[in-house]
Amino acid sequence: MIDYIVIVKHLTCEDTINFANLEEKSHYADTNVYRYFLNGCKDIEVLYSDTSQVLKIKGSFLYFMYGHNYVTTRKGFINAVQAVEECLGVELGDAFVDEFEYGAFLEVPGRPKDYIWNHKPLPCAKLAENQRPRDKGNFKWFEDALVSLKMYDAKANYSKKLTKDVKDELVEYGWNPEANYLKFEAHYKKPHYALNKGKGIRLQELLTSQWESRLKTDLMRQYKRLFPLERVFTTDRSTAGVLMCSFVNAGVASGIAPEETRKMIYQTLRSPFTPEFSPNDIKARQVQFRKLWRSLTPISRSPFDLTEILEETLNRQ
Repeated sequence: MIDYIVIVKHLTCEDTINFANLEEKSHYADTNVYRYFLNGCKDIEVLYSDTSQVLKIKGSFLYFMYGHNYVTTRKGFINAVQAVEECLGVELGDAFVDEFEYGAFLEVPGRPKDYIWNHKPLPCAKLAENQRPRDKGNFKWFEDALVSLKMYDAKANYSKKLTKDVKDELVEYGWNPEANYLKFEAHYKKPHYALNKGKGIRLQELLTSQWESRLKTDLMRQYKRLFPLERVFTTDRSTAGVLMCSFVNAGVASGIAPEETRKMIYQTLRSPFTPEFSPNDIKARQVQFRKLWRSLTPISRSPFDLTEILEETLNRQ
């Protein structure tokens, strides 16, 4: 579904804005642009210039109409667009889309934070990885000039941001408050380049089933620009074996491949930090290390891989 969106409409003499539904917030005299809020369950920002006759709208149409963004159908978004049009008194189908977000809610078997933390960008994807300390691992994004790929804990948002009435309504629609959900979405910063070979995209195009299919395909493509971190497990249940397994997995979580960890440890054993280590001490520890390393086995598939869950979710919508 489409969430946050920025659209621009060039008004004609046939367009008449219903200013009665707009709350003026400010006026920028240098550009003669007026800034309004269109009040709904959550306000939408409206910028209007009577000099250039340009109308710019920013916000979540879903939040405006429903008070949340857990609507997962094209029809639900179309209804929200129609509600905004009715309030403004202006048809928006021919407006150009400057930015928008498209994503899916995924029910996952583990903690959303673990999935978020254990994703990295592929080196060839050339995505910058970002996160903020205040989010405590519940939100991460990967971006380049055209798109920002976001992962966040949707269950945490559900708990913190929604009113009780909205929560009750979502339960009726099948939301399980006991389940774990994360959201994966693409914020298209320049959608005409990212999706349409430089050609402008009109809002009415995004409302079609053809574009819905196109967006689903691209969301899957965008996810494949990331990779879920792999894990190892050990058959050695000794303290040393468990510590070795934990150390290797901690390296993986930091983007260090197990083989690189092996080389680092072995190099350390060859050049110990303390001079008290005799050649026999070094050899004994190398033997011990090789035994511990042989007990490690890679998990055939990362437990944090969201490919199948994302495909199933997109096919249901």
